Amino acid sequence: MTENIIHAPNVRLFTYHLKTVRLADLTQNEIEIADIEDLYRSLLELYGALVPQDRLLQTGYLPNLPNVDLLITKKPGKRGILQLKSQSNKRFKLFAYTQLLTDTYSLSLTSYFPQKFGKDGVEFSELASLKPPPAFFSGTAAKLDVEKDASFKQAFWGSTVMLSGFLPREKPQNPQDLKTTADRCLQNFLKESLEDSPPFYCCGEFLGGYIYEYGNPRVSHPYGHIVILFIFCEATTEHLKSVQWYLPEIFLYYHKNTRNFQDSQKEYKAAMEESGKIEQAIKTSTANSAASTAPELSEEQLENLKGDIKNFLSWSLQYSQRLRSIRIFQNTISINRENYINKIRRLERLTSSELNVWRGYADRNFQRFERQIEADLGYLDRGSQLLDTAIASIRGIVEIDQAKRDRDRQQAEKERDRLELEQRRKAEEKAEAEQKRLEQAEKNLQDQIQAIGVGVGAGAIVASTASLMFEKPFVLKGDRLHPFTIAVLFSAGCAILFWKIAKCWLARQRR
Repeated sequence: MTENIIHAPNVRLFTYHLKTVRLADLTQNEIEIADIEDLYRSLLELYGALVPQDRLLQTGYLPNLPNVDLLITKKPGKRGILQLKSQSNKRFKLFAYTQLLTDTYSLSLTSYFPQKFGKDGVEFSELASLKPPPAFFSGTAAKLDVEKDASFKQAFWGSTVMLSGFLPREKPQNPQDLKTTADRCLQNFLKESLEDSPPFYCCGEFLGGYIYEYGNPRVSHPYGHIVILFIFCEATTEHLKSVQWYLPEIFLYYHKNTRNFQDSQKEYKAAMEESGKIEQAIKTSTANSAASTAPELSEEQLENLKGDIKNFLSWSLQYSQRLRSIRIFQNTISINRENYINKIRRLERLTSSELNVWRGYADRNFQRFERQIEADLGYLDRGSQLLDTAIASIRGIVEIDQAKRDRDRQQAEKERDRLELEQRRKAEEKAEAEQKRLEQAEKNLQDQIQAIGVGVGAGAIVASTASLMFEKPFVLKGDRLHPFTIAVLFSAGCAILFWKIAKCWLARQRR
C-alpha cells in the first residue's frame, strides 16, 4: 500500500542563535533582543505570516532563570504565544513562541492543519507549501544589513524541522516498513531528491508512533535536521502535546553537541595541518644543523636556529590554543549530554514511554563524540610533545654553541690581556733602558764638559805661565824649581782643588 495522504499534518520549526559569540580575537559579539526580534520578524514574514507591527519581545530586565519566555504577554504567568495568520495558505494555522534557553535564543514556529474527521487529509504534494524559506535554514535574512547578517551566521546553532501527522492505516510491526513513505514525505516537503535531502539516519518507535530522522550528526547539511513522525492513534497526539514545550531544549542540545563536535573536527584538521608543517620545519632545521662539518655553528646558522626557536614558540602557542579549544568542545559535549539525558528522562516520566531513539543519541552519538575527541587529543598531544622536544633540543644546541663561544671569547680575552701585559712590560723595560741611556749620556756629557773644563783650565794655565819659560833658563839640577814649573804645579793644584769642590757640590745638589 502506497500512502500519499497525511492527515492533520503539523510542522514545527526550531531555530537557534547563541546570545554571545566569542570571536577568534578573544572579543565578544552579543546579539541584543532588538536584533533577534528583527530577525524573527523577517523569518515569519518570509514564511508568509501576517506579523503585528507592535513590539513582540520583552526588553529591559529579564529574570535570572535558565529558560525565559521572551514574547510580550498580557497574561502574567502564562506562556507567551503569538497566534498568526498565513497569507499564502489559509488552511493552516500558525503560532510562534520565543525563549532564551540559558545562553541561546530559540524561535519555535508551528504550522498545523486543524484535526477534523474526514476533512483533514493533505496530499504529500501539498506539504511543500509548509516548507520554510532558505533563510530559516541559514539562520539569517536578506533584509538585514551586512554586519547583522554576519553576526547571525556566527551565532547560528542550526535548525530542526519536525513534521508529524496521521497515516490512514494500521501501524506496521516494523518502522522500516514505512521508510519509503517517510522518504517520499521528505522529498515532497523539500521539493528535493533524496540525494539532495539530508541523509536518512535512524528510525524507531516514539510515543506510540514511528519516528524517522534525517541528517548525519557528524556532518552539517544545508537543510539541517529533519524529523518525521507518523501517528496512528490519538494517544500519540496527546503525548506530543504534553512534551512539545520541551522540544526546543531537546533539539537545542542536539544542535549544540553536533556543532561542537563538527567544530572540534575542524580544529583537529587545522591542528593536524599545523603538526605536519611543524614536523617538516623540525626536519629542515635539524638537517641544516647536521649538514655543518665545522666544530661549531656559523653566525648564520646560529641566527637561523634562534629564528626557528621563535617560530616554534609561536606555533606552540597556536597549537596549544587549538588543543584547549578541542578540550572545551569535549567538556561542553559532556555537559550537554548529561542535560540532554535529564530532559529525556523527564519526558519519559511525563509520557510513561521509553524514548529509545532520542536516548540513543546520548549513548550512540554523544559518547562517541567524546571518545573521538579523546582519541584526537591523544594524537595531537604527541605533536605537542614533539614540538616541545624540538624547542628544547634547539635551545640546547644554541646554548652549547653559545657556551663554547663564550668560553672561546673568554680565552681570547685572557690571551689579549696577557699580550697587552707583555707589551706593557716590554714598553716599560724599553722606557727604563732609554732612561738609563739618557742618564748615562748625560753623565758622559758632564764628564766631557768636565774634561773639556780641565783641558781648558790646563790650557789657560799653560797660556798664563808660558812667558815664564823664557825668563830663566831650565836647570835640571839645583835646589829651586824653575818659576814655570812652580806656576804650572800651582795652577794644576788649584784646578784640581776647585774641580773637586765643584764635583762635590753638584753631587749634593742632585741628591
